[in-house]
Amino acid sequence: MSEPHLISGPSLGPTPFITQTRPQPRSARLLRIFVFLWLLCGLAYLAFWLTGNKHQTTGPAPHTEHPITAGSAEDLLHHVDAVMEKVAAAAANLHRAEDHVSRALPGVVRNDLLVEKRRLENSLAAIEAARRDLEQNRQDLELISNSLKEKTK
Repeated sequence: MSEPHLISGPSLGPTPFITQTRPQPRSARLLRIFVFLWLLCGLAYLAFWLTGNKHQTTGPAPHTEHPITAGSAEDLLHHVDAVMEKVAAAAANLHRAEDHVSRALPGVVRNDLLVEKRRLENSLAAIEAARRDLEQNRQDLELISNSLKEKTK
């Protein structure tokens, strides 16, 4: 009695969940395509990198110096003076911004706004770095201006 009772007649075939293979999900196919394309791009980059180094030039192109005439030196001198004025105006704007931040900082500290305090302190550091850069640029412009004045004499 341990054998199951089977119905005679045409067989319907094996049960579908046991012998049938499920089709691959669409995401698995897309993943395979993506990985294949990624590897193909990596190989193309590697080939480009290996062949690209052979076509480098041996050095920079030679620089030809153009003579400065009196007229062009005066024009350059005027432009340098205009840029120096703009640098001075930018330095003044930085000073005003630093004053505004310095005035706001005590109120922020008093109200225990630590994140804003950190942001304002970072702003002060950025203003100081910008001021140093402006000062260096101003000194470079003065050097250029003095050089142009000597050439026009």
